[in-house]
Amino acid sequence: MIRSIAAAAVLVAAAILPAPVLAQKGLEATHSNEPFINATGPIVTGQYQIPLSPRYDYSQALHMSYLFYHSQISGKLKHRRLAWRDDSCFLCKGDYGEDLSGAWFEAANTMKWGLPLGWTAQQLNWNVWQFKETFAAMNQLEESLFWVRQGAEYFINSYTTDGSLERLVGVFGLSEVSGQGDIDFGYFGPAEEYEMWVPKGIQRKAAYCTGSKNNATAAKGCTDIAGDYSAALSSASILFRDSDPAFATKCLDMAKTLYNFANNYRGSYASYDDQGFKNMKKWYPSKRFTDELALASIWLHIASQPNPTPKNILGTTSEYLPIAIANYAVLNDFGEASWDETGAEVAALLYIVTGTYKYMQDLRDNLFDAYLDVTPAVASLKKVPRTPRGLAYYELWGSLSYSANVAMIGFSVAEAIDRQIPTIPAANQTAATRAGISKDYAREIRRFGIQQINYILGDCGRSWVVGFGNKFPRLPYHKSSYNSLIDYPLRNRTQDVVGDDFLKSRTPNRFILYGAIGGGPNTDDSYYDDREAYQYTEVTQDYNAGWTGALAGVIGYYMSADAGSISFKPFSDCTLDLGWNHPNASEATRRQKWASTDCYHTCAPCTGLSGNGSSSGNGTNGNGGRGNGQRANHSVNRLLSSIAVVLVCLGIAFF
Repeated sequence: MIRSIAAAAVLVAAAILPAPVLAQKGLEATHSNEPFINATGPIVTGQYQIPLSPRYDYSQALHMSYLFYHSQISGKLKHRRLAWRDDSCFLCKGDYGEDLSGAWFEAANTMKWGLPLGWTAQQLNWNVWQFKETFAAMNQLEESLFWVRQGAEYFINSYTTDGSLERLVGVFGLSEVSGQGDIDFGYFGPAEEYEMWVPKGIQRKAAYCTGSKNNATAAKGCTDIAGDYSAALSSASILFRDSDPAFATKCLDMAKTLYNFANNYRGSYASYDDQGFKNMKKWYPSKRFTDELALASIWLHIASQPNPTPKNILGTTSEYLPIAIANYAVLNDFGEASWDETGAEVAALLYIVTGTYKYMQDLRDNLFDAYLDVTPAVASLKKVPRTPRGLAYYELWGSLSYSANVAMIGFSVAEAIDRQIPTIPAANQTAATRAGISKDYAREIRRFGIQQINYILGDCGRSWVVGFGNKFPRLPYHKSSYNSLIDYPLRNRTQDVVGDDFLKSRTPNRFILYGAIGGGPNTDDSYYDDREAYQYTEVTQDYNAGWTGALAGVIGYYMSADAGSISFKPFSDCTLDLGWNHPNASEATRRQKWASTDCYHTCAPCTGLSGNGSSSGNGTNGNGGRGNGQRANHSVNRLLSSIAVVLVCLGIAFF
């Protein structure tokens, strides 16, 4: 049914729209058709030395990292950054009427897996709470709060109750269906046209966690998912306390509700065989749920304070702190920091909150000593190997993100160490040093973080961040930047044909996926710039989450007095090619208008830190200020696509 409607729309649109451009100007000329790429950067010998001055424009990388999330955004757009993205998720309703159109998509697909989505939102929120002054100085605070709200609204909508049965959306979307094959994973077109072209016409569906105090057999808890949602909402409530206290209260109330849901109905989605959960545990298996419960409880403690900041949270108390400590106590170890393993984050937050040596020592003995270029205090600790050019290489799939996550936690903890050192009694110096609470160890933590960030930005001979530097991935595994609503050459072909082209073509993605971090290199720093080799080229929400905070951490380091109080210039969209010069952009998309004084989206000079983020108005546009600045009408193609979706909703089809 859906394909019949879509085909009618496409046939008309194809006759009136200009022919699509097959590749963005300039990309083909700078890209080799050879997918295998050897590293060219210098091999690291000896101890890495922290550069006295910033080696890269970290402000630009931070700006681009948030821009990546605009490529992933779901639902009705509040404002428009990219010419090749528009409103999406038109039929995203839950079984009980919930609006599930918001938040953002997971990776190249349009899935919303609860565990990595909740963790990503929590991490993005922690970044801002931890480095709020840096985000403000880089003109990124309002933009960061836009994403805090984007996630929080989705989590609030995900919970419903009829007074007896509680329900929480744990997954939204169907990557595959047993006996039917790939569904979301088998769709290779733009997110905006998903409902029209989805394989077999199977639309997205929610998978629910449930709980009932009156009916034990109805309990199907998902402590891991609910814990992450709760942590994301608690941290969001802190960040909106001044600017939107009503929304902050709403977030905190729901955070408490979801914590109780997680605690009362303990269990993991990994135990369930609903199609959505079965799919998620295939790609995002959960080892345990106690770490997410601990994460939720420590954030509830922080959110319970009147004006919590990393600088004033030490020594605070609440009813949630002993709960957080007890929840953490059952965690035996943690060898990574990721969407699946949050124990290190809990240890870091407990150390920041309590100053207790044990939590810092746990971080040292389980995580930092494995990654840092130091001799482990625990001789049996297995070291994370390094590539020849310095990347701490945890595993192939997501190798860059694991190091970025550790770097983010490290920069956060190093600040707490700096604050605690002057207060350590002489009698406790030995114990504190053993735990890693010393100037020397804080410097080792920062040394690691800066080295990993510099590796990702170019020290290995190329940048791993799309759009940053001269040598960056040109074929990231990302569907909408290759087949977009304004440049979709195979729109009227089957998804088998579209998918085969996406995977096997050597055509670079038609639009620059600014800020995205791919999976990363091999153990020898080599790389396959090839969409079919998705372990190397896949981009995803969680890869950029800790990375964003790590960038803020390194900026904060260089801005500190210890590093010479170096200043950074806030970056803007001014010089970026966001697709507005594409031949189809003026006809097929709605171009956003920004205020003439907006120095975040336009080339206007920053005389102050205002006009950033989601606010918009009349005046010049971003993307180098090029174009006439007028809001374009929808093209006939866009109109027909919208009509097609409406007809789907009404159950009408062309035959």
